[in-house]
Amino acid sequence: ERAKAVYGIAGCAAAVDLQDAAGPHHWYQSNQAATLGWMKRWMLGDAQGWTREKGTALRFGDAGFAVTADNSGCALDPAECRWAAPGGSVLNLPGERTIYDVFRDERKCRRAGDRAPTVETVRRVTGIRPVKELAAQVCPSSHRQVSANGVTATRVILQRPDDMTMIPVVTLVPDGGAKGAPVVVVSDEKRRFVQAPKLRSYLEKGRPVVVADLRAFGETASSRHSFYGSSNADEEIAVLYYALGDSLVARRAEDLLLVARHVSETLGGVPDLLAEGRAVLPAVHAHFLEREAFGGIEIGRTPLGWSALLEDDTAPYPFANCIQGALCEYDWTDLLTVR
Repeated sequence: ERAKAVYGIAGCAAAVDLQDAAGPHHWYQSNQAATLGWMKRWMLGDAQGWTREKGTALRFGDAGFAVTADNSGCALDPAECRWAAPGGSVLNLPGERTIYDVFRDERKCRRAGDRAPTVETVRRVTGIRPVKELAAQVCPSSHRQVSANGVTATRVILQRPDDMTMIPVVTLVPDGGAKGAPVVVVSDEKRRFVQAPKLRSYLEKGRPVVVADLRAFGETASSRHSFYGSSNADEEIAVLYYALGDSLVARRAEDLLLVARHVSETLGGVPDLLAEGRAVLPAVHAHFLEREAFGGIEIGRTPLGWSALLEDDTAPYPFANCIQGALCEYDWTDLLTVR
């Protein structure tokens, strides 16, 4: 009733209601029937679809209703009995559109007369801060070093004091000393050995290689839950960032800027950047916003551009590659062409 009172302020108290059923969490027939009635009320204008009469819905303990395998799951058979719209899809209702249609229209309105994205625009949309405003310190107890096969590997962990994020960083330096610009490597690849041939080629040329795990990748990728069965370990944290109006892309871009600064301070020079998979978007944003922090950039296993996604509503797209409202201002692929 309190919720209805709040909705009543906007003149739509009838648009919220409650269906309660005593029993375990499940999709039993009483809940199915109530949901179907509510959808008929608001999608088809069927005033009789939903009623507050307490006796009209089957409930646990009511005479003639017991929890059995027959009324668990899809209990309303045949399938047509479960349809609140023709064919079981709201898209069959007159004038209905998908969320992709809505996004396409909004993008046309907001991006009429597109301009190339600027650093100011990208910072405003993403919230990525300048590297001079960021801090990270090497955890003293994290330092490890080993030499083998003509390469010295040094591992440290950078810790951000603002949100306590840990960024594992492994630096590989040829025993003959550095003879070229370092290369920072970031990737979502679980099987890191697939990158070995390319990294070996850098080392053979005397170039130091720095492999960093941006947050929710590699060593920091483990999550207590998988988000609705997602095979990506970073999807849960990406959804949480998105729900807070933030993005995992932005936070990873800041992590990468801190890694680049660490590399310049410890090895000297300006590092080139190699990014693959879901690490591409953070890398492209970091490179665009702080050009002086990086040399060149190379990307692989490149995700779809946001605009391309709107043209293919069947393509899966992880929250880890999303930034709220960004497409109204720019596509991330635009950042590759603006100089």
